[in-house]
Amino acid sequence: MRRNVLAIALLLSLGAAGRQVFGERTNQVSASVNVVAGVDDNPVVSGLRPDQLSDSYFFNWGLYPTLRLQSRGARSIFDANYAFGLDRFNTDLDLNSESHGLGLGWQLDTGKWKLGLRNQFRKSPDFTAFNIFQGIVFTPQGVFFDYDTVALRRDSYENTATFSLDRRVGARSSLNFGLGHSLRNYERDERFQRRLADQNQFTGHVGWDRELSSRTSLEARYQFTHFDFQGGVYRDGRSHDLSLGLRFQLAPTVRMYLAAGPSYTQEVGGDLSFWGYNARIGVTKAFETRFVSAYYDRRNGASIGLGSLSRTQRLSFGFSQALGRRVAADFGLSLYETERVFSNPIDMRGLQSSLVFSFELQRYLFFSIGGSYTSQEENADLPELNLSGIYDLDRRRAWVSLRFEMPNLGRF
Repeated sequence: MRRNVLAIALLLSLGAAGRQVFGERTNQVSASVNVVAGVDDNPVVSGLRPDQLSDSYFFNWGLYPTLRLQSRGARSIFDANYAFGLDRFNTDLDLNSESHGLGLGWQLDTGKWKLGLRNQFRKSPDFTAFNIFQGIVFTPQGVFFDYDTVALRRDSYENTATFSLDRRVGARSSLNFGLGHSLRNYERDERFQRRLADQNQFTGHVGWDRELSSRTSLEARYQFTHFDFQGGVYRDGRSHDLSLGLRFQLAPTVRMYLAAGPSYTQEVGGDLSFWGYNARIGVTKAFETRFVSAYYDRRNGASIGLGSLSRTQRLSFGFSQALGRRVAADFGLSLYETERVFSNPIDMRGLQSSLVFSFELQRYLFFSIGGSYTSQEENADLPELNLSGIYDLDRRRAWVSLRFEMPNLGRF
């Protein structure tokens, strides 16, 4: 069933884009290769506690190539990308792994109408490392917040498909509609069936945007989400979210976003439900040689991939600094907390951070040195599985990488 859903999503994206790709278009192929070597003091082996690991540090190396295609027409853009990750550990434990990522997207802009289709598939035992070693640096919007569990020796996969439609109404307003589906599968393991539940999410939203001035805009939005948990461990859930948001350009280099609204979350097939609120605040500031951003995000009922539904809060900070013409530094920090709701037995809090220095050796050749730190505390009630506290985590990683960019591999 899951394979059928994935295949249908991919075919829809390809089919919708096909007519546009083979018309009069400008097509460009680009690629990059990352060669990585690093050390990890806690790779979180599936089924093992940290004190059961035989080594204090694990050395690893990896190869991460990426291939991209972009096709531009008069009114549309089609893009496709494939990423591969080969990770090898210097240890007797079976930690070697391979990762795959495939993305497809199509956008059409007729002036009054905007249409978008996108599908993203990933398969990996460690999504966070897969992102980092592709050169995707931590961002405070929370790329790594949703629980990217590490489960070496068994792969997990996820797929997300989205459809969006915008209709311009007058000179300053627009209506927007959207549908989405995502699935996550952890390869069933009875030791983790309450902790890592396979799941589907179905979303739909409708919204209205209005430009109040050249520097201020207003948006209103309603979103419905259905959470479908597999295996019969958790009941399904639903959420109804309303939000009102404002975007400000306080100065030419300062932007702010504020949004909040009521949220109603219910357990399907049960009597439990509750009201709450969602909120999001974001501020960005660009300087001549640096960029600073800060975000706060609260969700009343969300599935982060751990257990079932949770209330979540996240406070994040990002900083980028040019240290000359050929050197740059990127830093990110995220503090997060989840609170169990309904039958979810798990609360969690923690922080994630990363610091990366990049050096441009030549026009298309870059050297990077980086490190990341993750600290996580869990309060779980799983006595029947004797797993309480297994995901308390203190993890440090350091790495160096050599990245070769090929931005003009081919044009046709």
